[in-house]
Amino acid sequence: MTSETCDAGKICSEEIHVCVGVDGDIDGDDIIPEDGDDCEGDDCFEEDGDYCEGEDCIEEDGDTDGDGDDEPPPDGDCEGGDCEPEEEPIEPECPAAYGLDALLNGIDTLPCFRPLTVIEEASSHDRSGGDGDCSSSLYTENGERVLMDSKRPGCLYRMWFGSTNQIDGYSLKFYFDGESQPLINKNVQQFFTDGVPPFVYPLVGEVNGSFYDGYYSYVPICYKEGLKVTMTGQNRCYQMTYHTYADAQGLVPFSMDMDVSPVIDFYLNALGTDPKPASSSDSTPANPWELAAGQQRPVLEDYNPHTIKAIWFNITSAADTDVLENVFIDIFFDGKTTEPAVSAPLGLFFGSGFGEQPYKSLLQGRDDEGAFYLYYPMPYWEEAIVKVRNESASTILFETQFLLGENPYPRTAGHFHAKYAAKEHQDDGVDYKALVASGKGHIAGITMAMESYGLNKAFLAGDDRIYMDGQGSPNIYGTGTDNFFNGANLFQSGVYENPLFSLWTNGGNPVYQYTGRRLFLGDLVTFDRSLIFGFEHGDDLDEEDDNTADAKYRSLAFYYYTCLEGLALTDFLDVFSIQDEQLHTFSCELEDDTSLHYKKKGKYEGEGDKVEFEDSGRAITGLNQNKGTCSGAFAIDAKNEGVRLVRMLNHSGGLSPSGSDLYQDAIVKVDGVEVGHWYTPGVNLTKIWKDSSFDIPPAFTHGKSSIRITFEYADGLPWTIYKLWVYSFLPPSGLSEGPGQVTAINEPTMVGINPCLSWSPPLGVPPTYYHIYRSSENGFFDCNDDSRVGTVTEPEWCDESQLNAQSTYWYRIQAEDCTGARGPCSVSKEVHTGLPPFCFEAEDTYNKDLSVPDSCVVQHRGEPYSNGKVLYCESDGAGSRFVLTTEVPFTGNYRVMVEALRGPMMGKWVIYLDSQQQSDPAHPELTNPFNGFSILPEGQVEPAGPISFGERYLNVETPTHSFQFRVQGKDEASTSYDLAIDRICLLGVESEAGR
Repeated sequence: MTSETCDAGKICSEEIHVCVGVDGDIDGDDIIPEDGDDCEGDDCFEEDGDYCEGEDCIEEDGDTDGDGDDEPPPDGDCEGGDCEPEEEPIEPECPAAYGLDALLNGIDTLPCFRPLTVIEEASSHDRSGGDGDCSSSLYTENGERVLMDSKRPGCLYRMWFGSTNQIDGYSLKFYFDGESQPLINKNVQQFFTDGVPPFVYPLVGEVNGSFYDGYYSYVPICYKEGLKVTMTGQNRCYQMTYHTYADAQGLVPFSMDMDVSPVIDFYLNALGTDPKPASSSDSTPANPWELAAGQQRPVLEDYNPHTIKAIWFNITSAADTDVLENVFIDIFFDGKTTEPAVSAPLGLFFGSGFGEQPYKSLLQGRDDEGAFYLYYPMPYWEEAIVKVRNESASTILFETQFLLGENPYPRTAGHFHAKYAAKEHQDDGVDYKALVASGKGHIAGITMAMESYGLNKAFLAGDDRIYMDGQGSPNIYGTGTDNFFNGANLFQSGVYENPLFSLWTNGGNPVYQYTGRRLFLGDLVTFDRSLIFGFEHGDDLDEEDDNTADAKYRSLAFYYYTCLEGLALTDFLDVFSIQDEQLHTFSCELEDDTSLHYKKKGKYEGEGDKVEFEDSGRAITGLNQNKGTCSGAFAIDAKNEGVRLVRMLNHSGGLSPSGSDLYQDAIVKVDGVEVGHWYTPGVNLTKIWKDSSFDIPPAFTHGKSSIRITFEYADGLPWTIYKLWVYSFLPPSGLSEGPGQVTAINEPTMVGINPCLSWSPPLGVPPTYYHIYRSSENGFFDCNDDSRVGTVTEPEWCDESQLNAQSTYWYRIQAEDCTGARGPCSVSKEVHTGLPPFCFEAEDTYNKDLSVPDSCVVQHRGEPYSNGKVLYCESDGAGSRFVLTTEVPFTGNYRVMVEALRGPMMGKWVIYLDSQQQSDPAHPELTNPFNGFSILPEGQVEPAGPISFGERYLNVETPTHSFQFRVQGKDEASTSYDLAIDRICLLGVESEAGR
């Protein structure tokens, strides 16, 4: 075998008596070819002795990377994939905890987001928005009140009932997965109090042992296909909080044999200790500190990836109300040195709203040694800085201790946050907002301190209302602030305590004070784009449905969060729009009476329930065996991890129904394959608009850029649709790629010589900030702080700096997202400043020596005249001239603008600038001459102008310029030849449009 037998550019491998293919493999099987291959074709080295593409392959001398050492490259890699690549590091998993695990074993998974999860609540809230919150259920079926009804996989995590003294004779029934017989059928009182596993204390019970505060249950009840909960008897106050999932993966269905004993044992015997699994964590020593009023100091600085597993804080000086309310703990994670993830008063942070309150819960409180504790896991990947800030009036002495553990979480997990909110007086008709957030996350707990004005508890009747992901109706609509914290009857029976919720009160002396606490472990309040977490503040006793009762609120919401949204809007359909329906090839068959859904007027329930608007939609129904359908094609992101549909529906069903079958039910199909039921139980005849969501698992959508969605009527009322939003779940991301480049900068508008810039938002991650950079040199490239002149949150900005006139500047814009990642700088935008406007007052520049006659006086006329004064000149006829003299600051072309006065005594005049008459060629009839006459009562005047008298080039080398007003006559109806001037403005011609 010789090199001559090889193709051009290759040689034989005579040493090993085999041939080598282009891919660096020996005939594909690493053995000598049976035919004694003579290096024909591809079975040869390349001429350079390299038989692999690139450099990292075996050369003729046996060297594998071309460095002469006959050794393989250090990374064992070859260009083009010809060698064994180095293994990619495996990103740790972040499994979500469901069911019983969420209540104890899964606490260390709190930073992990719950994919394709929607929180919902069925409650007895007043559908009209009033305070009749114990009079509703979803519908009635076979004589039973349907309290909750779901046809998708999920978990019922929380139940609460009020007025329990009135429902003890009723039965509570649970129907699983479409079964006709209930798996659970028990007397209400026995269900909550007889202690039959798994429904045992403290997961289940009677709040405070009193019917005044109702029954509760935190035993997770999970189901794979659906759950219906009913009760016999009359409607009563209730709330049922549950999660709905896109599929049943990972769910363990409820069983009466479920072993809750580990949870019960910990809750009863170990409360106050860290509930998370022990590990080889490091604990800092208990460090003593002294902090004077007005000072702050760091108490932890860690620059390695860890998890803060526990915080203990012991105040060794007096811990009075001033200290607990005005000493703050600030926590910064991963470079966010100016935006703390936590900025909270010590009291609320550890669960005390008014002074020191002995209290223990699963994740916060005071331990047996008197130290405050917090056990929320707080992962970070770069650094954590914890500071204490003393805004109280006292020097404080305290000790801190932190339990630091490894960080097992991927970057896609959430940072721990605590949002402090406070409002002394509430706005009428506006909910108190405990948290407003944009991004993705879930709420894990809240502490709220409430105080009345006088002895008025009305604010406690305000319902909790939580909106997810920009939807118009709340996912959670409660029945009262007292009920939200699992109490009832305006907290009539006072203090109660549970590992998951509690209440402290002063008993109303001299005003009512309450601290409510609640953890969300199973019932995490999830959101993927945004969240509004608010509370009504009740109604005055003499009015109805007004949300006007006043109270003081302070709250701290604990949540896990990333500012990167988990959903991207990829399509939208406005039903009944001909253009939109054609664009999406959307059509419906076997529709309900169209007139019932055309131009329907209604309102959403919730905070905005006073706003009525009109919309048109469609509805499908069934006739015998025929089922109505709606179908259309919609765009999605091919990299999606699932799809969410949000539809605006008519919650009245377009009718005025009553009784049974009060629900809308349709089967959702994707590309002809059934996914599940889009089921909306209940009706609302007064607030008819409602937004409902439906999540589609990625098995039906991943890798596709469009899908055909079909809705097929299943049962119940007509299934209605008025608008449809299509969102794609984005792949989890811990590090942002940053926004795109700002490419569309509009022509600037000028304010004097200062430009106002505007631009279109870039593609990619939505920007949080825009940085503006300026240079006086063309072609500047770097966007750095030295050249930055502004930062804004909206895509518009005005340069208010003192710029040079008739100069050129270049601007560049850079977008920054919520993580701090910045996109590329824009190309530069050239702006010419032109001439600044120059205005002067007539009364200040009057030259009496050049005026004939000298008969001008200053008149004080107030508004609307500049400086409140004008120059009034009496004329005895044609030929009079009155002169103003001034200097101009810049050479250039100016437009002469005169602000004059009109009246019944005014004459006609022209203006000469430096002995040359000025007039506007576009409007000579107005300025050659100007007629000052106006029909007004004698002695009265009115402003006229500014009036353009054309353009003139003025040079600063001529020191003084004169403006001569020459009287030419008067209108026949005028009583005199007078004139009056307010001021003159010279506008640089270039300043009107920029360059």
